[in-house]
Amino acid sequence: MNQYKRILIIRTDRIGDVVLSTPVVKVLRDNFPHAHITIMVSPFTRELVQGNPYINEVIVYDKDNKHKGILSSIKFALDLRRKKFDLAIILHSTNRVNIIAYLAGIKNRV
Repeated sequence: MNQYKRILIIRTDRIGDVVLSTPVVKVLRDNFPHAHITIMVSPFTRELVQGNPYINEVIVYDKDNKHKGILSSIKFALDLRRKKFDLAIILHSTNRVNIIAYLAGIKNRV
């Protein structure tokens, strides 16, 4: 198994879905204790994940406002690229988030 150093969890849908996904974060932390784990969520769920001891960073993707257009989504992906993630765990798979993960240069996407 690769030793991933920078992991991005993508869960950009609603509150209940994010709550049900929280065990995934602990499993990732248990398996990759030294990894930097980032979660990408919608503005509505930011407060649910902030303060989680297994998460190092929270990134907000606001597809309805700030990142609504194609150019702002591309810029968002390029900003993610600078963070050099090794692995993306896409728990809310949409065309948009799949394209963002691809444009972010994350080679390992699950």
